[in-house]
Amino acid sequence: MVPLYNEGSFDNITQRKIVAYHVICIFALIFYFVVSLIGDIRKSDDGEPGKQKKPLLMTDIMMAAFVGVSAVSTLLSDFKQEAIYGVPGFGMGLLTIVLMALSYFLISRELVCDDRILHIIAASSVIPTVLVIVNRLGFDPLHMYPEGADPAYHLYVSTIGNYGWYNQYMSVIIPISIYMIFVAKELLVKAMYAAHLLLCLVAWCLAGTKSLMISVVAVLCAMLLWKVVCRDGVKVTSKLLTLLMTSSVISYIGIILVCMSNDSYANGRGYIWKLSGGLLKNFNIRELLLGVGPNCYTYALDEFLLTDQNLLAEFNANFGGLALTSSHSEYFDYLIGIGIIGVVIYIVMLGVFINSFVKRDITSRCQNAAMLCVISYIVYGMLSFSVVVATPMFFIMLGIAGGDKENRPR
Repeated sequence: MVPLYNEGSFDNITQRKIVAYHVICIFALIFYFVVSLIGDIRKSDDGEPGKQKKPLLMTDIMMAAFVGVSAVSTLLSDFKQEAIYGVPGFGMGLLTIVLMALSYFLISRELVCDDRILHIIAASSVIPTVLVIVNRLGFDPLHMYPEGADPAYHLYVSTIGNYGWYNQYMSVIIPISIYMIFVAKELLVKAMYAAHLLLCLVAWCLAGTKSLMISVVAVLCAMLLWKVVCRDGVKVTSKLLTLLMTSSVISYIGIILVCMSNDSYANGRGYIWKLSGGLLKNFNIRELLLGVGPNCYTYALDEFLLTDQNLLAEFNANFGGLALTSSHSEYFDYLIGIGIIGVVIYIVMLGVFINSFVKRDITSRCQNAAMLCVISYIVYGMLSFSVVVATPMFFIMLGIAGGDKENRPR
C-alpha cells in the first residue's frame, strides 16, 4: 500500500516505509497487550489461573542487553535525535531496535509455528519480485520512475527502492523456498515453491547482487552440513559450535583487514572499511565502548572528515559529494553505532541463539526454514547494512525459529 500512498513515486518512499513499520508495529503490540490483559482479567474473575510466566532464556537476556546498550548509547550520543530515529531513509535507530526486539519476544513466546506462515511470507514476495523483473525489462506499470528514466538501468526497483535493499529482503525469503523444495512431501507444495524459486532466480539474474548469491550458498552449505551430521550421527557439541563461530568471526575480521589494504577490494568496500577504521581510531574511550549512537555512522563520519581536508578531498573524489550512510557491513555499523560492548553482545546473542537451536530436536518445518533465513541474513549482513525493509524480517525469523508454545529451548 505504501507505493500507492506515495503517489506513484520513489521520492521519500523509504521514509514512509519506516513510518508505516513503526505505526503497524506499535498498534499491533498495543492490541496484543490489551487483548492479553483482558484475557487475564477474565480468567481472574472466573477463578482460573492467569497466564503462566515463561522463563527468560539466554537468547532473551542477550536480546534485552542489546536493546539496553543501544539505549545507553543513545543517551550518551552527541546525535540523540538522530540516534532515536536513525538516518532518514534507513530508520534503524533506537525506536526500530526496540520494536524489532519486542516483535522477537512476542513471536518467540506466543506464536505456534505452522507451514501456512511460510506460505504467506513467500507469497508476500511475489508481487515485488514480479515488479523487479518487469522493471528490469524496461516497463513501469506503476509509473514510479521520473520522466525520461529507464527502469532497466535505474538504481531503484519494484516497490522496495534501492535494488540492494530488495536483495537483502530476499535473503530472508529465498531460503524458505530452497528448504521446502527439499523437505516438502506434498507435490503441489514442492511445485509452488519451485516456481517461486525460479521467479526469484530470474529477478536475481536481472537485478541481483553477489551478496545474495553468497548468502544463498551459505544456506545450501548449512543444509548439506546438517544432512551429513544427521546421516553420520555426528554429535554437535557446544564446544564445537563455539569453535566454528569464533573461527568465522576471526576470519571475517581478517577479510575486512585484508580489504582495507586495497580501496577496490570487495566492490569498493575496501575504501569504505579503511575510512571506517580511521573513524574508529579517532574515537575516545566512551565512543569505543558504547559508540556514537545507533545508525549514526554518517553523522560521525561527517565530523571526522572535517578534521582532515586531504581526507575530505579524497572522499569527495570517490563519492562525488554524496553522503556515505553506512560502512556497508552491519557488524562494522554496530561497532561504530553502539561500540565494542554493543557489537559483542549482538554477536554473542546470535551465537547463543544458534547454539540453542542446534541442541534442540526440531521437527517443525516452519522453524527449520526460519533458521535458514537467519543464517542467510547473518551472512548477507557481512557485506550490507540494516534497513527497515529487511532487518525487521530478520528479527521475525529469529522469533519463529526461537521457539513456539510447544517447542521452546530449555
